Amino acid sequence: MKVYCFNTIIITMGKKNSGGKNFKKQKKESTFACRELIFKDNDQSYAKLIKKLGDSRFECECFGLGINKIAHVRGILKNKIWMNVGDIVLVSLRDFDESKCDIIHKYSHDDALTLKSYGEIHSSVNLQATPLNISSNEYCDVEFNLDSI
Repeated sequence: MKVYCFNTIIITMGKKNSGGKNFKKQKKESTFACRELIFKDNDQSYAKLIKKLGDSRFECECFGLGINKIAHVRGILKNKIWMNVGDIVLVSLRDFDESKCDIIHKYSHDDALTLKSYGEIHSSVNLQATPLNISSNEYCDVEFNLDSI
């Protein structure tokens, strides 16, 4: 802020706004705020996302059950939290449909490590994202002959 003085009249120039509309919408709080860790209940389970199916659905592997289920992202999480393959989530099991479940919370990598240290997640579970299994034969299907061009 610059201040100019001319014959006892003080003129102050306003502070220039830096950034546009998105800069002003950003949260001004600390991003490293501590939040409470959520543990599972009786009708819930921890799961790892295996495959994206589209339409806010994932194939997930439930840790306590040892089976794969189709998980649906709840509406409140749909556009606010981005989920990828390999993420650890908390799912709510359905009584009326055994093959499906609902995603109710996504854990960060640090939270997943904390759950593993508490013994909530079995120690043999790999918390890293699973790489795609691509065999080398898929690349050998097409051959190019540059001599005939």
